[in-house]
Formats: sequence, C-alpha cells, structure tokens
Amino acid sequence: MMSSRRLVALLAAALLALLAVGVSAAPFGGAETQRDSDRSSNQQSPPNGSEILPAANGAVAGRVVAAVRPPRPGRNDGRWRLEFGFLTDSILASRGGDRQRAVEANRALLPSSRFLSEAMLRSRERTNSRRWLTSSLVEIELSTGGSVRGRVIARWNPKPGGNFRVEFGWLPEQARQAAGGNTQTAVAAGGALLPGGRYLLEGTILMRLRGNTGEWLFSEPAIQAPVTLEPPVVEGVYCLLLGSDSLNPSDDAAGATDSGISVRVGERIECWSTTTGDPPLRYSWSSGGSPAAGNGQEFVTAFDSAGRRMVRLTVTNAGGSDRGEIAVQVAPPQPPPQILSLDCQPSTPAPNETVTCTATASGGTPLRYSWRAPNGNPSARAAIVDGKTFQTAFASPGPQTITVEVTNSVDSASRPVTITVRRPPQSPMITSLTCARESSSGAPSAPPNAAPLVVAVDDSVVCQAVAAGSEPLRYEWSGGGNPATGEGPPTFSTMFSSPGSRTVRVTATNAAGDDSGSFLVTVARPLEVDVSCTPSSPSVGESVACTARVSGGDGASYAWSGGGSPPMGSASTFSTTFNSAGERSIALTITTALGSASDRFPVTVEEGVEIEQITCTPLMPRVGGSVSCAARVSVADVLFAWSGGTPEGDTDERTFITSFASPGEKYVTLSVWKWDPYRSDDDLVRITVVEDPRPPVVRSVSCTPSPVDANAAVSCTAELAGGRPTGYEWRADSGSPATGGESEFNTRFESGGSHTVNLAVRNAVGSDSGSTTVTVGRGTPTCRRIPDQRFYDDVEGVVIALTDYCTDPDGERLRFSASSSRIRTVFVEVGPRWRNDDRNDDDLVMFGNSELGSATITVTATDPGGLSVETSFEATVLDGGGCSRLDTVIVVVNAPGMRYDLDDYCRGVQYSNVRSADPSIATATLSGSQLTIRFGRLGVTTIEFTITGRSGMPRQRDFEVIVNPSSSRR
Repeated sequence: MMSSRRLVALLAAALLALLAVGVSAAPFGGAETQRDSDRSSNQQSPPNGSEILPAANGAVAGRVVAAVRPPRPGRNDGRWRLEFGFLTDSILASRGGDRQRAVEANRALLPSSRFLSEAMLRSRERTNSRRWLTSSLVEIELSTGGSVRGRVIARWNPKPGGNFRVEFGWLPEQARQAAGGNTQTAVAAGGALLPGGRYLLEGTILMRLRGNTGEWLFSEPAIQAPVTLEPPVVEGVYCLLLGSDSLNPSDDAAGATDSGISVRVGERIECWSTTTGDPPLRYSWSSGGSPAAGNGQEFVTAFDSAGRRMVRLTVTNAGGSDRGEIAVQVAPPQPPPQILSLDCQPSTPAPNETVTCTATASGGTPLRYSWRAPNGNPSARAAIVDGKTFQTAFASPGPQTITVEVTNSVDSASRPVTITVRRPPQSPMITSLTCARESSSGAPSAPPNAAPLVVAVDDSVVCQAVAAGSEPLRYEWSGGGNPATGEGPPTFSTMFSSPGSRTVRVTATNAAGDDSGSFLVTVARPLEVDVSCTPSSPSVGESVACTARVSGGDGASYAWSGGGSPPMGSASTFSTTFNSAGERSIALTITTALGSASDRFPVTVEEGVEIEQITCTPLMPRVGGSVSCAARVSVADVLFAWSGGTPEGDTDERTFITSFASPGEKYVTLSVWKWDPYRSDDDLVRITVVEDPRPPVVRSVSCTPSPVDANAAVSCTAELAGGRPTGYEWRADSGSPATGGESEFNTRFESGGSHTVNLAVRNAVGSDSGSTTVTVGRGTPTCRRIPDQRFYDDVEGVVIALTDYCTDPDGERLRFSASSSRIRTVFVEVGPRWRNDDRNDDDLVMFGNSELGSATITVTATDPGGLSVETSFEATVLDGGGCSRLDTVIVVVNAPGMRYDLDDYCRGVQYSNVRSADPSIATATLSGSQLTIRFGRLGVTTIEFTITGRSGMPRQRDFEVIVNPSSSRR
C-alpha cells in the first residue's frame, strides 16, 4: 500500500509531465515515482530495464541542472534569474536521453525556492560574500525502493576584472542534518557533492539571455546521491482458506480479517499481509502448523489438531523490521471427499477440439476441484470451489488421460478418465520421454523408463525423447533448470539447484504440427533427521513417545531402537517404556533412495512416586464431624496436597483433618509430587456423611433487589443453621408466583408498596420460619429491537427516531446515548449537538467513516430515576463509490488542451453536469469517464462535475486550471 505522501508526489510528477509535452493521456506516472500496485496487495512490479537498482543505503547517479530564465512576463526591469534542480540518470533514461524533455516533464524535481535573482547576486558582489545558498528540500521517490533527499546549493564567486561565476552542487539531506542543519558546516565537512563543471560564467548567462532559449544546462559528470530507505510497516496480517474464490471475509467460512479466522484440521490456509516499506522486503512466517515456517510474501500451512493457533509474520528490509500476527481457531476435521461420477465429451475428439468434462462429488464442504490434462491446453487448473466443469483440448493424437482431484480440509480423492484423440495424417507424436541421472561416465545411472525420477540437488539429468511423424522433426525443451531451455536434438541435459518438483517438457514440431510431452523430476533436499521424545525424564514404566522431523526424506523407511519395551520400531513415530532407572538413548535411522541419516535422543529414567495407602477415620462421620486422614508414600521428600470438605489446619502435610457440612457420599483426595524431575500420583477415599440429628434454624431471609421496579425479577434466599432442611415453603403476598419449594425463590410484584415474603423450613427433627419485606417502586424502560441497517459510505447520515423503539412504563421522557464498536467504520451521535440541523434530541444519526465493514451499535435508554435498558443492532457500511482528493491546481504551458480518465481518480461512480466557471479561459466536455479540457485565453477557472455513487446521492467535485501560454504563443 502506497503512503499518502508518495501518492501525492506521484500524481504531481505525472500531471506535470503530461502537460509539459501536450499529449492526451491519463495524468499519472513520473519516470522515477511510477509504481504498479493493485488494491489487494502491497507488491510492486519489477523495475524496467532503464532504472538503476540501488543497494540498501546505496547511491543513485544524477546531475545538478540549471537554466537561465529571462525577465518574467509584465516586468520590464531587465532582471533575470537562475533556476536549479536535481535529475537522476534513471529519469533521464526513461525519456530516451532527451535532457530538456526529462526536466520539463518532471517539474517536481525542482525545489520551490529554486532560483537566484540578479539582484541577489549583485548584493553578494557588493558584500563580497561567498557563502553557499540552499534551496528547499527536494525528494525523489524511487520505484525500486527508497528515495533521494537533498538540496541544491549555489554561491556567487566574483572573478578579477568584474566578471563572475555561479558555482552549484548537491547537498544530501543526511549530511545537512549531521551538521545540525547548517549548510556552511555541511559543505565545509565534505558533505556536498560538487560536480566537475559546476559553474555558470557571466558570458554563458548573457548568451542565454540574448538567445532567450531557457534551455537546461547539466553538470558533468554525474554525481552519486545517497538513497534513503523507508522501513517496513506491517499494517495487517490476513488468512484465507487456500483456493477460496472470495477476497471478502463475509463470503467465506474462513475469511481474511484483522482479528482471526476459523478453519478445520487439515485445511490449508494462505496468509499474506498489507505491508509498506521500500524493497527488497524479507518475510519470515511462523505458525506451529505444517509447515511451521516460511519466507515468502505468501505463506501456506495447515494444522493437524484442533485448538487456537497464532500465525506470526516479521518483515525486514535494510531500514528496519516490523511484526504482525493473526489468530487461527482450528476445528475438528470434516468428512473426506468422494467422487461420484466423471464424464468427458466428446470421447473421441479431433486434435485441438474442445473437450468438456463434468464431475460430481460428495463430502465435507467447501469442495475444491483441480484438474490435470498432462498433454492438454490448458494442461491443468488449480483448485476452485465448485469447479465441477473443465475444458481442454489436445494437439497430440492417441489416448489422453484427464484426472480430477476433489479436496477438502480432510483429504482428497481423484479419478482419471481416458479419451482417444483421433490421429491426423503425418503430424508429430512423442512416443517416449524418459529422464535419468547421469553417471560420471556420462551414461544414465537409472533405467531409462524410471518415473517419476528422484535426484539430488545439482545432479545432472539426461532426458531422451522419441517421436513419430514426418521428418524433419525439431525438439524444444524446457524444465526450469540450468540450462532452462534447449532446442534441436532429441536429448537434453540439465540440473536443478533447489529442491522441489520439476517438470521437463519437450515439444516435437514439423510442418504438419507439433506434439508435447512431460516428465516429472523430484529434486530432493539434503537428507536430515531430528529426533524428539517426551517426556525426556520418564518414570519407570511410563510411556515415552518419540517423533522425528525429517527433511529431504520423501519415501523414507524408519528404523527405531532404544532397548525398552518394545525395543525397536519401523513406523514414523515410536513409543516404548523402561522397567528400570538409568540413562537410555533412543536412536532413529532413516533410509531413502538417495542415502540415509541418523539421530538419537537421550532419556533419563527416574524412580516413580506412588501413594501406597490412605487411611481416614471415621469413614462414616456425622455432618460437621471431624475426619482424620494419613498417607503412606513409596518415596520420601514429596509434597502433599489434600482436598475435600472444610479442612481444619494445613493441607500440605502427611496428615489431614476435615469435616463436611451436608450428608451423602463425599471424597477426600490426595495429590503427591516431587520436582526435578517432576513425578506425581493421585488417590482418593470415599467418606459417607450421615444426617445431623438437629432441627433447622432460620437466621435471616433476604430478597434482592429491594427496592425493585414493578414486574422486575426478585430473588430470595435464607441464611440457615442447625440441621439440614428436607423441605422449604415460600409464600409471597401478591407475588407471581406466590409460592415456592426450593432453597431459592424467584418472584415478581405487579403493584408498588411493601410486600412480605415468608419462609418455613423443616426436617425429621423439627422446623423454623422467617420473613422479609420487599419494596416495589418505579418501572424500568423497555426497548424493542432496532432492525439492522445497511447504507453506503457516501450517504451523509442515516437517522433513526429512538422513541419509535423505546418507551417508559411510567410515561416519562427518556434520555438516550449510543456507541459504536468500530468507530473507524461507523460514527454515531444522538441529537443535534455537533451540527446545526433539524434533528431531534431523540434521533440517532450514523455516518460511514474511513473503513468499510460492520459495527455493533449499542443504544442506552435511561429514565429520570436512573433506571436504564440497552439494545443493540448491526450497522454495515457498503462501498458507495468515491473519488480521491481533486483539490489540485493544473498549470498549463504551451498546450492546446488535455484529456484524462476520471476513473483513475474515482471508483464505482457515474459522472454528469461538467462545466467550466469561465468558458473563455477553458471549456470542458465529458464522454463517459473521459474528461476533455480545451484552453483559451490567459487566466484561472474552475472545472466542476457531478458524481453519483451506488446510494444515488449526487455530489460536486472541482479543481482549478491556470492557463499560462508561453512566449512562443504570443
């Protein structure tokens, strides 16, 4: 994403370049500031061949330029001026080496205070001052990353005999800042770049004035201006299910959001970021998935278990680094896919005739269909959700196989179908394509028909093609190796410098047509293995689970050993136990066709901790009676943790005393453990608590809230003592309900005043009772749900009358307030407090803010007594179309007119009602989005037009045009 500062610089340089040459084109693009970025990615297209690629903190070649300008129009005092600027060689190359055109087309390269007047130079002569003058800051953005920042400097240097010369050069901004902003100090310290021919003589100035040319002069040779890089900023990290057709998070179960996504086990997700900063940018991803890390601009991974994961990104360039992350919630897997049918028609096509294939499948959604037709055109199509239909054509006759693969987040299923392409007379057909590793003697080191071929990095691969057809036959090879292509003979040698799958392709061609074939070569990574086991310090008899991380091990066989039980294994994972303490080692050797590798993991087996016995007395206590427990443990120096009932004293000793407040089956639990290494055991004892032979006692009865609104819920409880009650009887006069039989009682009162709530409790021994009073007061306001709202971002306010949805049972006036969960998406306000309009105090108004999307709007209604109620709804801001800022001034020099496309500024709008404030200066016409301006007399006018977005609301846009004909038009 381009910063606003860079965008303004790009638009200004491009517009001035367009007007200076007088062509009809879109007003975008300067030679040095042009960038090709789209709205869905921060990536930029590679620089063209004319640009100079600076290294990080390197330099760019450029030249200081100067021009002698005649007196300004309307002034007859004979004064003249010198203008200065700085032009990079890459801008000069982009204009075909035309120096004059390069400077005039890139006026932004000239500083605002860019001239020395004759009066200023003469004043320097009188004071004999040779101090350096400095221009305002010049900043040139580089499309390859970074910028050139500095100032043009100049000074008056009188010569004997009354003559003079003006010296000039370039002062990089970092040199000036290092000198505390003092130009004289920076130049004296050698910070200025002074080119060889760095002066203008008095004779040159007078000759230019007499010729009235105003042509630009260039310093020679070029100087090297330092480059400043902008560090990266990770604005957001986003993820989508791999193969998702949607860039809108609301269209997919796993969307790209700034807060997280939800996927299933095994589903592959593709992650990317919106990042600013000067290239080259280096990306580093981590996820805990498979793969766990990556270094591309995009990152694809999957997770093999459910839970919450974090995908993290670090972006680095020579200017610094930044980080971002996104949460991924992984859900259990879906059912695997199953292909129900596959049909391709016609089944016997002619060469290059379109073949249409249709597949149906079942399984967990979303289902993604990918197609392969090795010799077809196209030969494949990447996975697409519901991509059930595929079309291709075959140039080669004979049997052809088309394969569909259906994938979801769990698994994949594939099915092939074979069609027969009719053979045309005498056209080429490749009958055989084989590849093999080349031995040191130059002969293949594997059978010629071995496929797919597995080789190591930098192994030489020899491929041989056999084709039938009319002679002469010509062969064209490609494979992405070194060399990448070849042509002529039916043999081809290449090698690959990085791991991965490669396809070697050959095309045989004669006068009747051509035929192609391919051979899959798998380039293996160096074989590496890393063994990890948990726990690393198990107890005797405890299971140890081992896994291996293998790289370059496609098709590997496993050989585990460790001396435990079992002693060996051949699967990708290995579990074993040890029956005695001591130091052990678990080893793994993996073997592939390209060799073998080994690793081992040390394990320390420790004695375990075991609770041998827990003794508690009595085992049948009464309610509230003490129970004493003690434990016998297999080892000394362990830590104890008792629980159960209401403990009396410490819970971390070998003995434990507790009691229970209610009858029934209870448990005393003990956990013991030992550190370094950690060992633990747990056990419990069942305790049967019998009834307390005491009557219940009601100490107090309480109901909350009190006071309470009419018809509001009231909850009543009691504080009891004595024996446990076996029955409860609640009574509430005028309550609804009026009675209850549980330990807690909930009721409501319709009328105001004082209301009595009574409670009676009983058990087999006796009974007791108590009561309390509830005061019923005002009614709470109520709100029915406000419907969800959807509106466009160009709507100037959506108003909702809140009194249509919220009322007070006491008939009193309510006060309203509102808030938005995402104020950058929806701004809310209640009443006309910030703008003088005709809204009421009870009106809610919403505006679309800077970000599209949805926000939760919460409205609170409060009565004069302070009772309040909340309600909420969703507000969604849609893209209504809009325009970039057009408050620019267009200065026109020596051009009959200009034309540009308004769609380069605006999105999703219609244009109408174009007019010029003064048609004698400039006229404007509109055809669709094409705006044409034709110029008349000298002066300033305003061009206005109307835009209408998806909301249907028209809005005005305008900008100024200054028509300033040059002297050649007078």
